[in-house]
Amino acid sequence: MQLARAVLLFSLRHTPLALSVILIALWIGSLFWIVGWTWVGPRRFFCVVGVSGNLRLVTCDNAGNYGQRDGFFWEPEQAEHRVYLGRFELELPAWTGRSPTYSQNLDVRVVMIPIPFLLTFLLPLAIGPFIHYRFPLWTWFVWVGVIAGEMTWYGRIE
Repeated sequence: MQLARAVLLFSLRHTPLALSVILIALWIGSLFWIVGWTWVGPRRFFCVVGVSGNLRLVTCDNAGNYGQRDGFFWEPEQAEHRVYLGRFELELPAWTGRSPTYSQNLDVRVVMIPIPFLLTFLLPLAIGPFIHYRFPLWTWFVWVGVIAGEMTWYGRIE
């Protein structure tokens, strides 16, 4: 029982660090390729994609099977579509009443978050176990300032 508890605590403690390493690898890969994972169910399609420095989550209800495959994939990305630092995007047809990107008969939801923003957000949790979460107060102010600056940068209207 003690071993199971120790393994659980170790894994929970270091999960943000492992997630940060995976996100860094995904960010580097997404600058050159479209890297992702899909799951196709009988009535729902779910996809996590790293593209141009972004983490894009796509869900689609009533998708049927339009040729999507389950599993991991990567494709070369074309240079004219690259955005190295990423941007925020939210597309919910239920809110807007229409889907400009996808077919009208599909209920598609898209959330796109810049990977550098996620890495900055996870930074205190990733390094916290090594310093026992004893951060000086000024570091929290700097962290919040960096988060605010990134939200301003990534939230710009293009």
